[in-house]
Amino acid sequence: MCGKLTERNDRAQTKVISEPKKLYSFLSTPGIEVTNLTFASDGVVWIKWKHAAEEHVPNLRHRNEIIRTYVIAGARIHLYNCLGRLGKKAIYCDTDRLED
Repeated sequence: MCGKLTERNDRAQTKVISEPKKLYSFLSTPGIEVTNLTFASDGVVWIKWKHAAEEHVPNLRHRNEIIRTYVIAGARIHLYNCLGRLGKKAIYCDTDRLED
């Protein structure tokens, strides 16, 4: 859940185009930065792209940094309490798991 609350919206995206007209139209779109072109066959192109400027990146409706902060703080407190109960029996501890 926490990963969804902080999902980056500026990641590269992939698009598959099979028509030359659509390819030229996409390549000439302002605000788009193409990072990779892969020709899968004579008629198919895979395009890896991202938004060129941060102001063009759309906002994600499910992203919320404040809720994320409370979720992580609560999880860390719970993990710390579990570590306190286990004491020296704790073998391994990560942010999402504890082994004894």
